[in-house]
Amino acid sequence: MIMPISEEIKRKVIEFYWDELKDSVLYEELAKDEKDEDLKRALIELSKIESKHASFWKEYLIRKSIEVLRIKIKRSKIILLRLLRRDLELHS
Repeated sequence: MIMPISEEIKRKVIEFYWDELKDSVLYEELAKDEKDEDLKRALIELSKIESKHASFWKEYLIRKSIEVLRIKIKRSKIILLRLLRRDLELHS
């Protein structure tokens, strides 16, 4: 039997899922530009961890029969963060 959950909890769990998914993509994108191999490996590992967290929340939502719309991660935000990362690298 599926126990119903409140709308507030549904919203929070969906938010958790989206945050983990966005973080996973962000770390993966940052790793693409990273020249330091140790940092690159760390970013890739963080991406994998965040992806596992996203999967956990997605499975929870599926078990609770909660529909989750696909999110579109704004490429402009990722590009901006990559540019900021490069700028910080130049000044360090």
